[in-house]
Amino acid sequence: MVLAVGFVPFLIIATLHLTTMFGPSDLGVRCARSGGTGQCEVLQSRCFGLFGNSSFKIDQTDIAGAETVAPRPAVGGHGSASCAVALRLKTGPYHEYPVLSYAVCGRADAATRRLNGYFADPGSSSIAIRDDVTLRIGQIN
Repeated sequence: MVLAVGFVPFLIIATLHLTTMFGPSDLGVRCARSGGTGQCEVLQSRCFGLFGNSSFKIDQTDIAGAETVAPRPAVGGHGSASCAVALRLKTGPYHEYPVLSYAVCGRADAATRRLNGYFADPGSSSIAIRDDVTLRIGQIN
């Protein structure tokens, strides 16, 4: 019992330390248009969506669309099975900025299609796609 109680703070500190070193994880994206202009807000978290959440905005004029980023096969057959959804940016140091991660590439493809449908339709007023944090925590176990 004492070990279990002591393990929880250790796990929280280790998680914060690792996410500080490697940066925040992607939690989703929210885009909205009004008056002909629009912005997308990239949602991020430092601790599985529980706390340390932040966001930043990107003008939609700087976004060329969305794409699914699949893992590349590696020598020896080792590699991640997860896929990411990334915004393709026209300017800046990052040309693919990840906004969502999925364990199944089919879900990533569906989210990419939804985002590209929104970008292609100027009549769409908004879209929001968030990571299901409970699924992400379940994937860690």
